[in-house]
Amino acid sequence: INWDVTDFLESVIPSFLERDPSIEIHLIGHLGDKARQLLPTSRRVIVHGFLDFNSCSSVLESCHVGLYPRLKDNFRQAQKISEYIGAGLAILSYDLVDASLVRELDVGFACHSREHFVEMGLELASDHELLENFRSNSRKNSPHLSWKNLGLLLDSLACDFAKK
Repeated sequence: INWDVTDFLESVIPSFLERDPSIEIHLIGHLGDKARQLLPTSRRVIVHGFLDFNSCSSVLESCHVGLYPRLKDNFRQAQKISEYIGAGLAILSYDLVDASLVRELDVGFACHSREHFVEMGLELASDHELLENFRSNSRKNSPHLSWKNLGLLLDSLACDFAKK
């Protein structure tokens, strides 16, 4: 249930493709048989499959918006959101604790419904100034979310705790 993207494949992707001919959807990661059957057939939907770190980084560099279409909230920070920020992407997600950095860092839209998700995606595709503002915010916040900086923060917290 955590990874069920049926609604995304059946409703969101087709809406994007039908309403804006400039949108391409790049999917990275494993697609199961059911997902492949639900996925719209279009040259503008590119399935990359599993990619190594460098290949994944190259694909993300060619994108503008990171989509986080998960509907089930696990009430924790999702690594994927930080990866999108690290890649300098604007982010489109649902309003979940998992994606709270989207709001907190002003790097995209946290949507309340499928219709809102589609509308905000279309707005990002048409409003280049808004898109660049979100991408700029991602680039500004990216260094704070690197493994190196997070490790240093954890070390300093551990030292502070040990002193008490």
